[in-house]
Amino acid sequence: MSDDTAARVAAGIGAWVERLLPDRERAGLLAAALRREFGDSTERISAEVCRRIEKVCHSYSRHLTLKFHADGSLVPDREEPMGWPPPDGAAIARARGGVVSVERHQGVAVLRVDSLEAWESAGPFLEDAFAAAEAVGGVAAGAGAVEGRGGSRTDGGGGLVLDLRRNGGGDMETLSRIAGFVLGPEAVTLATVTTMERVDEYRTAPAGRGGGRRVVVLTSERTYSSGEALAYVLQNRGVTVVGRRTAGAADHCTPARVSPHVVALIPYGVVRDPVTGGNWEGTGVVPDIEVPEGAEMAAAMGACADGARPGA
Repeated sequence: MSDDTAARVAAGIGAWVERLLPDRERAGLLAAALRREFGDSTERISAEVCRRIEKVCHSYSRHLTLKFHADGSLVPDREEPMGWPPPDGAAIARARGGVVSVERHQGVAVLRVDSLEAWESAGPFLEDAFAAAEAVGGVAAGAGAVEGRGGSRTDGGGGLVLDLRRNGGGDMETLSRIAGFVLGPEAVTLATVTTMERVDEYRTAPAGRGGGRRVVVLTSERTYSSGEALAYVLQNRGVTVVGRRTAGAADHCTPARVSPHVVALIPYGVVRDPVTGGNWEGTGVVPDIEVPEGAEMAAAMGACADGARPGA
């Protein structure tokens, strides 16, 4: 049986964070907190111990989560973290590119997107969904239901509600494309991501549509990671956010096998929005209109009726 202990796992996480996270102060504080809490611990690693380690990590990086493998068969990474597997195009297609539905509520198009899948596979579904949402806003009410690749819709009305309440994040290119659909055809710089090696800039891709219409984004505690990023960049560019504060996980992360039993998501990239100079790490995205659970859709409809800030 492996001698995998809390101290070993905590040390492995701390070493990877100090190696990868460009925010040197935060990396040092996280590693020091792990040494302080678990440095002398001989407690054998378990799922419950992993949750306790996560709790310490979340004071410094909300994205840093652990997955426990009971069989202890992992070979710890040494030179490079294991990284993310390539996107599964077939699985993305089965999930309709993260698009759950396009519907009409009180004459407003409501587009629910639960994940930001790789654009290469998800793009056609999202393009269809936004085209359907535009049709909802541009055809006379009562025109009838239309079935599309992104789900059922009913034409009529105006305005758009982008429902991100269950969005768990994903691909940054897809985020940029969706932001382009909302903000319009002119390219807009959304964010930079700084790693130890470089700085990457993310901009909207010209969408040829969108912009100028009433837009509301819905969020909740389950809006996470790049789902939060999408809400954050749209809010900072004039789009109304309704709902509840998001989870607060802003760092870009990569999986690494830190022990025979544990894979950890290690933060390696720091996001900066040029509008705010910061991000939503630890704080979450704070809605413009905060409402209790169950009241979000009514509040979004009210915001559209009152003239929510247009995306552009």
